[in-house]
Amino acid sequence: MSKKITKTILLIVFVVFLSINKVEAKKDESSVAKNCVYDYGDKSIVISIDASYGTASKVSGSFHGDIINWSKEVKGFSGYNYFMDNGKQCPPMIILARYTIGDNDVYFTDEDHKSDVKAYAKDKANLPGSKYDTYNLISQSDGSAAHGDSSEDTPGVTTTTNKSCACSGSSNGRKASFVYSINDNRSAERVDIKIGDKTNNEPILNWSEGYAKGSGKNSYTFLNQYSKDNSCSEYAVIKQTGTLGALYVVLSDEANLSDLKERIRLNGTNNKGTIFTLTCKETIIPDDSTKESNSNKPKPEYDDPEINSNVGNLDYSLYTYSCGRGLMTDIPSAFPKTGRFIYNFIQILVPLTLIILGSIDLVKSIAGQKEDEIKKGQQTFIKRLIGAVLIFFVFAIVKLLVSVVATDSTDILSCVDCILRFSDSCVLE
Repeated sequence: MSKKITKTILLIVFVVFLSINKVEAKKDESSVAKNCVYDYGDKSIVISIDASYGTASKVSGSFHGDIINWSKEVKGFSGYNYFMDNGKQCPPMIILARYTIGDNDVYFTDEDHKSDVKAYAKDKANLPGSKYDTYNLISQSDGSAAHGDSSEDTPGVTTTTNKSCACSGSSNGRKASFVYSINDNRSAERVDIKIGDKTNNEPILNWSEGYAKGSGKNSYTFLNQYSKDNSCSEYAVIKQTGTLGALYVVLSDEANLSDLKERIRLNGTNNKGTIFTLTCKETIIPDDSTKESNSNKPKPEYDDPEINSNVGNLDYSLYTYSCGRGLMTDIPSAFPKTGRFIYNFIQILVPLTLIILGSIDLVKSIAGQKEDEIKKGQQTFIKRLIGAVLIFFVFAIVKLLVSVVATDSTDILSCVDCILRFSDSCVLE
């Protein structure tokens, strides 16, 4: 009996190791076959389809939850079936189910199935006050793993390509410049902004959602504009505050430039600081095979000579973040960075350590060939294995508990995500 139990335990260990490796590999996976950009007012959601066409996942956009019907049908519609039946084209719509309790969910659909899919989502949730927003496809693009089978053009939907955009300008004789890239997964990126001989790494604040500083919200989002015309932004606006030297950056077109300048001016203490208006243009995307890491390249170089002439060593300023639509504010940048390190350490190394120690104890007890010691070793190992699994899925467990007990779970989960992962849920103040 003990041999059977031992074999079962060793099999469980093997499966857990495979699961951990699979999760880690998934985190580093960059093979994207298709990107689909959906728009709803001043909000955008990017969904990527992997190289096997087996998984659709969110890249950017404000929802925490699952994509329900990529591989399975809901009311006769699945994203995968539509994708394969229509020449590798993205499904034309998604429905974002914003629940009053718990995570949000996304459903793929088209015009013919929209009503039925939305009704299914409402019945499934059965939560009064929930909202169901219909996002329309505005652009699609092939990723690096597209198998050479680009989708056919879809009427009214832009086919976009990867780009690198260089922005430069000056204020009171001081030059400012940076480069941003539209990459395979269309995710928002942080950029190295160079002003004088200093460089700060900052996020673009209106990449996928309108900029909300001041009264109301500006409706311009870069991802929406790019998805319509496949081009770089016309302008970028930077504010450098007068006290800590923190930087704030938004992208803009001609029509929204004045409003965004006024909104970004409100950042910082007493609205003090310097405003830079930069013009942007498309430049060459650097070859990844020759690109050096930041640690080996403290002075980045770009294709634009004007930008190259204004590059200094990295000098990260003190800036703070908020999360959960203002639920938490004035979060020092070191806090989520430390939280992300601790979370990754706990999630990976602690379970591995428990499994390794448990395996050693089990092997020792088996080697002793004493039935009591073997049973004791098996019990100890099972306890450690359960502990390892619980620790590995700690974030999922926290999300589940919050969604059950909290009424404003979406905002709380956004802050948990910010503090534990330093994700795009952290909003620069």
